[in-house]
Amino acid sequence: MSLSYIKRAEQGNRSALSFIATILICVGGLFVGQSIPIFLAAFIKAGMKGEDISNIDTTAKLIGYFPFPVSFGLLMTGFVVLIICLWICMKLFHRRKFSTLWSDQDRFRKKDFLLGLFISILLFVGTDLLTHFLSPADHKWVFDPAVYYLFVPLALVFIPLQTLSEELFFRGYLYQAFGLVGHNKWLAWLASGIVFGLFHFGNVEMDISFWKMGIVYIGSGLMIGLSVMFSKGIEFGWGFHLVNNLYLSLITNFKGSSLDGPTLYTIPKPSSDRILLEFGLMFLIFTLILVLVYRNNVKNLFVRAA
Repeated sequence: MSLSYIKRAEQGNRSALSFIATILICVGGLFVGQSIPIFLAAFIKAGMKGEDISNIDTTAKLIGYFPFPVSFGLLMTGFVVLIICLWICMKLFHRRKFSTLWSDQDRFRKKDFLLGLFISILLFVGTDLLTHFLSPADHKWVFDPAVYYLFVPLALVFIPLQTLSEELFFRGYLYQAFGLVGHNKWLAWLASGIVFGLFHFGNVEMDISFWKMGIVYIGSGLMIGLSVMFSKGIEFGWGFHLVNNLYLSLITNFKGSSLDGPTLYTIPKPSSDRILLEFGLMFLIFTLILVLVYRNNVKNLFVRAA
């Protein structure tokens, strides 16, 4: 049976209490899943070295107590917990298949995921080549084999899980929940995009410019959310999100970013205006690609079902 993507949430238990409980458990699981491993690891390390860490009173400060990539692995555990919590809540509270979060076809569509990967790689590589051509001095080769080869396996394991957890929760679960409440796919798109952006307001990039980076983060949620509306599933968006995070963690980024991995290249910290301009162009190109790839679904954006 093929239902519209939002209507997948009508299966099983769709009481308000089940949605509230799931959201609270998933968000709580994410933060507890990050905090507990970090605190335990810190106490173990401090005990073995005989160090006093009583003055380290926040999770952010504790992260700095560990060398990279240990700190990266500890932070990523929360996203694994998020997936587990969401799976349990879908079974326990909603009593519907976890696969209803994938697409309107009740299955993972590998073709859409691979398409998202391929197009995203072209976008990011093309953008990087263009900026390198316009300003070659900005790209500085910083490859450190010892750190890089240690980080790559961790990135290839944890970043897919991190991006998958966010797609399942924000563009899957919350999108369907908002759509079910508001009976409108555009409201679901807007609300889930805003929540996704607000969720990232704690990232260090917000220090560049609160309002402009806020627009970029909320806009990113809306941009990837468009892929859900066009494709009727999260696979394409997951492919894009995955490439974005892997590329910024392994290939090119600026020092001090929220995805500050041992990249091959570093670039100067960009201005907020440049980030906003580049994002605007990316949003436009991404939307045009969706229109071309899913042109047969465009008319469905303006009917009630999602």
